[in-house]
Amino acid sequence: MSALKIVVCLVVFFFAFCSAGYNHTCPKVHDIQSSYVTNQFNLTKFQGIWYEVAYHDYTQPKLCRCQRSNKHYSPENKKIYDYGSLYCVNKTYIQNLSFALTNVTGYFEGHWPLVPTVVFPDTVVAVQLDARGNYVWVIEFQCVQIFNRIDFVGINFYHRRNNVTTAELDSMFKVARQQGLGEYMDYGPKVTLVDHKNCVYP
Repeated sequence: MSALKIVVCLVVFFFAFCSAGYNHTCPKVHDIQSSYVTNQFNLTKFQGIWYEVAYHDYTQPKLCRCQRSNKHYSPENKKIYDYGSLYCVNKTYIQNLSFALTNVTGYFEGHWPLVPTVVFPDTVVAVQLDARGNYVWVIEFQCVQIFNRIDFVGINFYHRRNNVTTAELDSMFKVARQQGLGEYMDYGPKVTLVDHKNCVYP
């Protein structure tokens, strides 16, 4: 069985039989979003190459590295297409995701072909702007609940560069906690740093 098939089987198992362990529902979008995202989030600036520098997500096995995302906004389809890649067990895997826009700014409904029956509500929590107003980093939060209990939580820390400093990471983590994500960052698998050394991206 290939590494990717093993990962898929584990994901399906967790969704079918496991709870994330929280005794409450997913947080409301505006309770965790920064005021900038709520009022000024720009889909065009959100596009392009992003390197995942850290994550909280049990669907991503720790043996993988070099995670990268290429986001493309399609106004005609009202979707964001996310062409992702990661390197696991001597092979690069492509994982194409799509996120349907909603009437809530910075909030999307994600779809992963490997788990077609599950919708991943995705919230852009915060972004950092450079001097020209371009997005330097972004924090995304996914939360799936079943029967009024959280079944899955994913947090993605993306940066335009793959060689971020410890200070830059700490700044992202600080903002995430300020926006109320500390409870999720500290639970279970906690936060994993992504290894981008000697990566060859597709």
